[in-house]
Amino acid sequence: MFKYSVSLKQHTPLIHFHKQPGATLRATELKPKLDKYLIKNCEIRKEWITSGQEDALDYKVRVIAPAVDSIPIAKGEQTPAFFGNMGDEYDDNPKCFSIASKPLKLSFSSFHSELVKQVETCLGEFFARHNFGTRQSKGYGSFTTEIFSPELYNTMTSLRVGKRQIRDFRDLMNIINYYYQRLRSGINYRHEYQHAFLKMYLEGKGYHWEKRWLKEKFIGGLPPRDEEERFARAMLGLGGAYTFKPKHRDRRDGQVYPDREVNVNVESTTTRVSRFKSPVTFKPVEFGTHWSIFILPQWVPEEMESVRFKFSARGDSHYLETPAKALDIEDLIRSYHIHLGRGFRASTYTGNPAYQVQIHH
Repeated sequence: MFKYSVSLKQHTPLIHFHKQPGATLRATELKPKLDKYLIKNCEIRKEWITSGQEDALDYKVRVIAPAVDSIPIAKGEQTPAFFGNMGDEYDDNPKCFSIASKPLKLSFSSFHSELVKQVETCLGEFFARHNFGTRQSKGYGSFTTEIFSPELYNTMTSLRVGKRQIRDFRDLMNIINYYYQRLRSGINYRHEYQHAFLKMYLEGKGYHWEKRWLKEKFIGGLPPRDEEERFARAMLGLGGAYTFKPKHRDRRDGQVYPDREVNVNVESTTTRVSRFKSPVTFKPVEFGTHWSIFILPQWVPEEMESVRFKFSARGDSHYLETPAKALDIEDLIRSYHIHLGRGFRASTYTGNPAYQVQIHH
């Protein structure tokens, strides 16, 4: 039996089930992800594959956690980028933040010595590109091997923030939330309004996104237009509904608002697309004097092209398709950063706290 052990540093909490005190990174989540990564990125010998399981490699991994703090997430708590602590879902399945106060230890074992060496060679890069647990794409569950090479991140774009601005993980999540909301949906805070960059990006490609179309169909007050419109936000992750609320403050010119809250439900008309997570993953990593939030864009699958969606509210339904060509997420992020410049000011809905964020390429 050949063995290899390594320590992990945890950078952001793992969202875990509250009914499992001391729960941490699970081998049942880690191993399938690592297997998939190794099979895709490394030369795998036939004898390393577990008999009868083409997507599993013949090694075992054990997670040893000497000290884990479990912090309950109170029902209704305002937690950035996580809304699973509300309603009936919370009552049936309460969750907590799992934070290892000491490094975790991973122990690998296999009868194949070269397979163990392959794991050792690739593990640092694997953890540099993956998070774990609930809401992992938004930066929760970020780990790295305790001794890792910063060169692993040389090709990645990041948001850099000085440590003095980061009191705890919630500040990191506030920054991620602002950055992604400004990209995907726009900012409509008490003190700030910013158009979604996605809207501007799509107009540069010759078509419009769905927001004005939704208002036209379910609120009224807007004349129809002939320009091509597409449900483009779906390519940045599917949501189950859109909400339009009455506007009590001064209305901006050309804007329409409902007299009462309107909730528009969204569902695909095809079984090939039912769920689709965001193709952008955020990886927060702590360094000596600063935090870096690495941005990992992924490809949007072809299955998301020209998909017809049904929008329903107030007993009425309308249909709209996604773009005929999947969005190039790398180009979208690159264009977004040109728009933002060398940095930006991120904030919460109330404006406090606010963060000065630099963009590093």
